[in-house]
Amino acid sequence: MKHTILTLLALLLATAATAQELTGRFDLETRAFPEGALFEQQHESNLSLAFEPEVYWPVGSGAHSFTVTPFARLDLGDSERTHIDLREAYWQYVGRTWRRGSALPRCSGA
Repeated sequence: MKHTILTLLALLLATAATAQELTGRFDLETRAFPEGALFEQQHESNLSLAFEPEVYWPVGSGAHSFTVTPFARLDLGDSERTHIDLREAYWQYVGRTWRRGSALPRCSGA
């Protein structure tokens, strides 16, 4: 699973390199617990990496554009938190006097 996540992140970065605009965030999270674990599966500390780029591509003369926001998390101590998903995808067309768009809305949750 970790190799798959890392491979998908590498593909995402390669795709983002061709984009017109790249913004986003990269998080490094660590957790430490002062008391000992109650169960063998619990750890005294944990490390998690998260990456949420927003990639913008204008197409042709710029009348069409795409914006995609994927998300990836790699959690070294909790495999339930390790995942990749698509947070937002948006297409827009701008004509002379009108504008049209279609989107997969931003999802927030677990």
